[in-house]
Amino acid sequence: MLRPYGRNIAALILPLVPGILLIGCGSHKSSAVTQPLPNIAGSWEFIAVSNNGSVTGIEVALKEGQVLIDGLEQPNGLISASSTQIAFVSLNPTTMDATGFGGPCPAAPVPINGLGPGAVTALGEPFNFTFAENGNVFNVTAMLSGDGKSFVNGTYTAQTGNPCTDPGGAITGTVVTASGTFCGKHVPAQRDQRCLPDERLGECNGERKLQRDRYPHPGFHCRA
Repeated sequence: MLRPYGRNIAALILPLVPGILLIGCGSHKSSAVTQPLPNIAGSWEFIAVSNNGSVTGIEVALKEGQVLIDGLEQPNGLISASSTQIAFVSLNPTTMDATGFGGPCPAAPVPINGLGPGAVTALGEPFNFTFAENGNVFNVTAMLSGDGKSFVNGTYTAQTGNPCTDPGGAITGTVVTASGTFCGKHVPAQRDQRCLPDERLGECNGERKLQRDRYPHPGFHCRA
């Protein structure tokens, strides 16, 4: 008597199994969410610390390309800066004072400045680009921070053929904003321009400071 009862139970359950399996599969539906590309265009300041001991400040008005999505322009992750949107400054490794304009690298056969190509895919993801200092080209690999306001773990390496003796090193970058009152004479960011006595800052609220003027072109003041 038990055997037929078991067969009856099996006969009731087996037709339900495909339905159970279908319900189970249907209840675990998932879809991938694509993170939008970050908009990192704006004023940035990079500090490149070379393995040969030199330190270079790089002021960049970073541009990011746009793409049309559903009728709205969205960032496409491709970054660049033209020669008028980037400036190089030699810095004292100890005090970080500006000691010269144009950067430490001598001019290459084609002495251009610029940034790009470069790309970023998402917050907290790789942030890679190239930049040219007086025609000397360097490759940068770094990680964009989670808030898109800086990059970390950055390194830069020299491309083959650079006349510059800078072999590369560590590089950091942060978004900068200019606010408040500035004093002192602005020195245009031109190559090999040094701080002359009549270009040094006067007293500014009782202190002598390194000031920056980021509009309309990135540049540094001298420090007294």
